[in-house]
Amino acid sequence: MRRVFLLENRLFKMKRKMLLSLPLILAAGAVCTGFMYNNKPAYITKAESRVDSYLSNSYGPGQCGIAQAEKGHWNMECQRHGGQLVFKYAVYPADKAPYAIATDYYLVAANDEAKKSATVGLMRYLKIDTGTQKG
Repeated sequence: MRRVFLLENRLFKMKRKMLLSLPLILAAGAVCTGFMYNNKPAYITKAESRVDSYLSNSYGPGQCGIAQAEKGHWNMECQRHGGQLVFKYAVYPADKAPYAIATDYYLVAANDEAKKSATVGLMRYLKIDTGTQKG
């Protein structure tokens, strides 16, 4: 009788562990699926997040969007003040930078607002290429 009880107790504990680990397995599967279908390189995700954060610090909340372009770069557009301020950047991997940078990505200002932002607040630490600086 005691042996049956111990066996049933073990089975109950195994089932409980399996049920408790099921949500963890499902969450891990969802994360892996997200990584497989997100075709953005890591440096792009970092650039988008950092630029959005730094612009928010100086210009207030908004949003940035990024899209793959031709010629080995990505286009990033960030809007502030309900779309009244638009900042456009070309994003390249760091190895394409013509000067030393401390990030995984290299930014080139693609419009006047982006050029102005290169020296404002935290944005100056990103060493954005405005076409006028040489490192």
